[in-house]
Amino acid sequence: RGSGGRAAGARRAVLAVVHQPRASLLSLFDRMLALSEGRPAYVGPCGDALLAHFDALGLECPAHENPADHILDVVAVPDEVVGGDDAPDALEASTNSLARRKREARRVLD
Repeated sequence: RGSGGRAAGARRAVLAVVHQPRASLLSLFDRMLALSEGRPAYVGPCGDALLAHFDALGLECPAHENPADHILDVVAVPDEVVGGDDAPDALEASTNSLARRKREARRVLD
């Protein structure tokens, strides 16, 4: 972490792909890149700056939620809702939720 890390001392770049890290693991990274639909949704430092970026977009991370889970919820939106045997009201609520999440993801990319 920071300039005291082993990789920094050896002047080496370390690239890691971590899917859904827990909060304690995310805090070990200096910088991150979050992609949505193949486009950068966030590039920058982890920690407070990451959360401040999404806060500024009106997409605050709820208290006691893993920031990594929150960011994934914002940027990773499925293309469709599969209805199955859900009641019509549940399917409509799910469809409305999907539409809202797609609008939020577009705000992040704009």
